[in-house]
Amino acid sequence: MARRRLRTRTGGQHHELAHRLLKSFWQFRSQDHKEKHMSDKAVIKALKELVALDYDAIEAYDAAIDRLDDKEAAKKLESFKQDHVRHTANIGDLVRKRGETPPDGPDFKRILTKGKVVLADLIGDKTILMAMSANEKITNVAYDKARGLDDLQPNELSVINANYADEQRHKAWIDQHIKDKATA
Repeated sequence: MARRRLRTRTGGQHHELAHRLLKSFWQFRSQDHKEKHMSDKAVIKALKELVALDYDAIEAYDAAIDRLDDKEAAKKLESFKQDHVRHTANIGDLVRKRGETPPDGPDFKRILTKGKVVLADLIGDKTILMAMSANEKITNVAYDKARGLDDLQPNELSVINANYADEQRHKAWIDQHIKDKATA
């Protein structure tokens, strides 16, 4: 049986091997850092979008409350609006904890959310509530999508889950109220 001869490395070869290993390690670490930085940016972007969306919702709720003849619905929508005010604060805090500044108002899409309510006013309460249901569908989708972000901290996920539960409750109440009024 033939014996294999182990090759020994000279001092220079050891140095070169060590250098290549260190270089590979730092390239790996650098790539890992870049990926982490990119995922942090994605989380921050999503959190900022939620804040802006909640500001949009506040404006839409103001428009709806001002236009509704149904005082029961207006009172309930006022409480939902306060949930959105709280959401801007608690998601805004998460953005600040990540070293960024949260939006301090709605984004350009507010014309869409508030606009639905203003146009619905031409037809009546049911249509206003249907516009608000459509707006709540948008916030539900946004919060549900945010819940799936990979790099959320446990406290961030907890806040997002609580806000998502509010959004689900809002949509369910509005939809049920529309249904109840239709059968009354």
